[in-house]
Amino acid sequence: MSERPNPFSLTDTSHSVPRKDRGASLSSSVDRRYFEQVQPIFAVSSSATKLEFVDNSDPRKDLVVRKKAREWVHRNRETTRRNKGAQNAKTQEAGAVTAWDIILSRRASLKDPSSGRIDPFDMLPNVGRKVDHILEFFLTQCPEEVPGSDDALAWRSKAVALAPSRSNTVLGNMADERVSFVLWLHATTTIRDGMAGSLGTEECMYYYKLALQVMREETEKRKVKEFSDAFIAALGCFAACANFAGDFKAALVHRDALLKVLMAKGNGDLLKGIQSTKPWTQKGMAWCEIHVAAQIPATPIIPFNPPAPPKDKIPYSITIETERRTSFTLAQLPPLSLAFPGLISQFHLLCLLQASDKTPPKPPLSGPSLLTNQTIRTSPHAIRPLYCAEYTILQLLSQQKERHDHGFTNTEVVLTEAFQCFLWPALRCLPCEMKLCDLFVTRLKTALITLLDELDLPVDSDIDQAGQSPYLATSSSTPSVLSESSGTSDSDLGTLPILKIYHPTDSLVIWALFIGTLVSSVGGRPEHDWYKDRLLRHILVRNARFIRSKDHLITLLKVFPWTDTFCGTGIKKMHIPF
Repeated sequence: MSERPNPFSLTDTSHSVPRKDRGASLSSSVDRRYFEQVQPIFAVSSSATKLEFVDNSDPRKDLVVRKKAREWVHRNRETTRRNKGAQNAKTQEAGAVTAWDIILSRRASLKDPSSGRIDPFDMLPNVGRKVDHILEFFLTQCPEEVPGSDDALAWRSKAVALAPSRSNTVLGNMADERVSFVLWLHATTTIRDGMAGSLGTEECMYYYKLALQVMREETEKRKVKEFSDAFIAALGCFAACANFAGDFKAALVHRDALLKVLMAKGNGDLLKGIQSTKPWTQKGMAWCEIHVAAQIPATPIIPFNPPAPPKDKIPYSITIETERRTSFTLAQLPPLSLAFPGLISQFHLLCLLQASDKTPPKPPLSGPSLLTNQTIRTSPHAIRPLYCAEYTILQLLSQQKERHDHGFTNTEVVLTEAFQCFLWPALRCLPCEMKLCDLFVTRLKTALITLLDELDLPVDSDIDQAGQSPYLATSSSTPSVLSESSGTSDSDLGTLPILKIYHPTDSLVIWALFIGTLVSSVGGRPEHDWYKDRLLRHILVRNARFIRSKDHLITLLKVFPWTDTFCGTGIKKMHIPF
């Protein structure tokens, strides 16, 4: 490179060159490639663009695109404000509105998508209407559609890091496909309107028609390989919902369709078809089929498959108390068949587990009946005995129905029907407004009439010399073991004295009439007057000298399965003129 001339040099003669020639000499002496090689001290370069291609074969591609767009908007939204020096700040005139004030006002009007809404990004399938109010009812007041689900914990958890997985939730599984989500909306609106006594509202009928349309379309176009868990859950949901609303023929049709789909999925083997589904699907369709089996009644067609027990065992104090209460109950009854002692023990265990559960119940819905719909989440320890108890009851009812000479006594028939009438509203925590309870109340009444006609006992007049009731022998009572070990007082679970009764079946008849009175009081059922009249007759006439107050009656009733949310609430509202 040629040496650059120094303008201050004394020996430089370039200044004597004319202006025109001097410019030419400078341009020739400077290498212009220097400016092409120099690098700036900073550079502005755009980040590499990452392309994400949409899978056109994905039926939910619209939801994916919508979710990605919302994520991009929230990620690139301005979150910081440019700092301005105090020396450059200008004094604003009164009432002046700057551009930053407008931005702040707009930002304040934006709602945090993670607060308030259950589905902030609209990821649930589109059904043509808003479903936020249905989701709100489902998480606050709806009874458990599948026992042991974690919807209220997973979808409304305050600590997101500690929230359980949504794989064990009804909403998480029923929202996988549009067909299952529509059926779930139909079932939830039916339960909501049924609890309010207003079946057939416009919204309920809209989802009912939409469910029929979607189910028909999906059934026609799906092949065996396309029978997904969501489609199977939709069939089971339709059967249980129809059973709840009283459409028993439709429930049988959809139950049979569910079994055919499982047979096709297992290449003719029902058990293989069941095992090919997810654990939650197996649990859900088993309870949906039990719904229909309780209506017939018959043994469920889906094979007996009790859920696995939880890792932690049942507290020892509850186990001992269950045995104690079972012995009291068996002492008040005549000899029973082999299946009944275990069944009685399971019912007492379920009642104690419900009483010891510290989970706060959902708010009750007040009504004109003796009961209020108070929903309680099923304890994990109670799921297995609840399933086993219902399966045993259905086996007993099926045997009693199929053969006239079934070998069961009338006392055992009444006990079985009373257990069935008690399990669904008291232990399963379903509302008594469901039409399935109409069948339970009628069958229990028929069994009681047969037993009462067989007994045909006169009014009791025996009394001991001390003038005390033989029902209450508190001196020989045994205390509960729950007061010290589990922190539950006897006043909560009841102190059980050894009862002395003249007729072995009188206590069972009173308990069965009491359960029938509570269930029949909901929905204006015609059997309610019969139950109430018979109950008052047994308390105030037949056993007038033995049951002298409501406390005596409660002591007698607590020998049999008892829950405070069902029996305790009902007896408080029941007027008995002692």
